[in-house]
Amino acid sequence: MVRAAILVITALGAVALSGCGEDDPEPVKGAPKQVARTIARLQLLTERKDFQVICRELFTADARRRAGGRDCPKLLAETGNDVRAPRIELLSVTIDGERARAKVRTSARGQAPVEDEIELVRERGGYRISSLTS
Repeated sequence: MVRAAILVITALGAVALSGCGEDDPEPVKGAPKQVARTIARLQLLTERKDFQVICRELFTADARRRAGGRDCPKLLAETGNDVRAPRIELLSVTIDGERARAKVRTSARGQAPVEDEIELVRERGGYRISSLTS
């Protein structure tokens, strides 16, 4: 999970939810909107370098444990403090019961874009990050 947490931190930035023009898709709502909200919050907290809140409120307990447990904020800060101009583009969201997958394209200044999937689990009325896969 440390690798996954590092990838998430190095990849965060603005969340692109829709394009422009007359053929725009319907507004996102329901579970996909909740997933997008979690990713947007992750972006905001990363920009603020608030790794404590990321670990405590956005990661599942298991993800937090795999990301270092009590050292999770410290480990995220070691890699996340130097990230410049992070960006995440939300490509799609798939909901399967209490689980969700967000397909994203991530990048940061000096890094090539990479496609990843962020796995989330519905907890406490919202979605929490359970893992990141490449």
